Amino acid sequence: MTCLCRVLSFKKKSEGGCAGPVLQAVRAKSMRQDIGGALILYPHNIRTAESRLQDVPSIQITDIVLALYSYYDGKAMPFRYNMLDKDDDVPELLVEALQNTSVMFPPRLKPLRQFLFEGPDGTDSGRFLTEDDDSIFHKSGGILLLSSTVITGGAAAFFYPGVATRIAEGFGEDIYAAFVSSDDVLIHPASRANPEAILQAIAEVRRISTDEDAPLSNFVFCYRKDSKELGVIQCGDFIETPLVM
Repeated sequence: MTCLCRVLSFKKKSEGGCAGPVLQAVRAKSMRQDIGGALILYPHNIRTAESRLQDVPSIQITDIVLALYSYYDGKAMPFRYNMLDKDDDVPELLVEALQNTSVMFPPRLKPLRQFLFEGPDGTDSGRFLTEDDDSIFHKSGGILLLSSTVITGGAAAFFYPGVATRIAEGFGEDIYAAFVSSDDVLIHPASRANPEAILQAIAEVRRISTDEDAPLSNFVFCYRKDSKELGVIQCGDFIETPLVM
């Protein structure tokens, strides 16, 4: 998954002009100077985003919305359409904001059982994976927990460039992903998981959770190792997911 646009089809939600390349650390300019922070993406479920973030540029993947935020001094606020420059290319800005998020809040992967014993903060350094570091896939017991080094909003890490590909390659097969909250994603190797059982677990999270963004998605996602396609499992079939911007 080197770039979202190579995996999913684009559909523009808002038309924009042709802007030049956006720097890796997307900085405020023009009307954004008063805000001053970097642009990032934060995950929400569509049921909360539709009412509160209707005027915020976003990437929608099934029922997950990655909304554009301005992040400064440890605080984030929605970055709305009326704050854009007239020549901003919205899809380009969103993709660059996703890359920026991955740099500022790197992904963190650990076995679920380690998380259960250590708690959310854990004791690891937050390092993701080196090129030859596959030990976590052999010690995981079959389920990994993916988040980011800041945890809050960490479910967006699944959509960072290269992350899903690296995990699938580590397991050596397709993977299933359950977005149980906006902070965490449960990753299962496909050969050792039943999508129906995962759906039941998601339904239980929905029943007992008081968090409006839990579960983040009601679908079981699947990333195909060989074809590098992202989709959801419905009635046992793989349905490639469209990307709406």
